[in-house]
Amino acid sequence: MELRTAMGQAVKAFRISRGFAQDEAGRSQSVVSSMERGMRSISITDLDLLASSIGVHPLAIIVKGYLLQNQSIGTEELIARIRTDLDALSRTRLDQIPLR
Repeated sequence: MELRTAMGQAVKAFRISRGFAQDEAGRSQSVVSSMERGMRSISITDLDLLASSIGVHPLAIIVKGYLLQNQSIGTEELIARIRTDLDALSRTRLDQIPLR
């Protein structure tokens, strides 16, 4: 499944589970419909607006999208990988990394 389609399905799943209509999700009904069908990419700004409008964290939508795209990985495994990546980053002195 294409990532754009998976992210749209994730938005739709959270929106419906929270009891919101498309026109209550922070954007116009036609824009939300296009995003949910994978016809329109979801920008970070749109993601933040959609998530706050339906009462979920934007990262929950992103994680669900990646889980839908790659069904060979489970929630706990993906969250563990994210935790490992963030822990490694927190141990890195970013001010000492040369920019390319």
